[in-house]
Amino acid sequence: MAMNLPDAKGTYVLLSSVSLQKRLEVGRLGAFDLVPGCYAYVGSAFGAGGLRARLGHHLQSNAAPHWHID
Repeated sequence: MAMNLPDAKGTYVLLSSVSLQKRLEVGRLGAFDLVPGCYAYVGSAFGAGGLRARLGHHLQSNAAPHWHID
């Protein structure tokens, strides 16, 4: 997916829509049911590459996701 993402540093919100229920393993919290709906993930991109690097990671990564849920 080719996108023209800025390399500026900052905070971003990644919006996601889930259409089917899915059970996830969430570290020490154990199993968690993700129910259909809209979700927002707020992240920061103050490191090298800024927003382009962080958003590119979310859009192109094939690795197992690693989320910090607060």
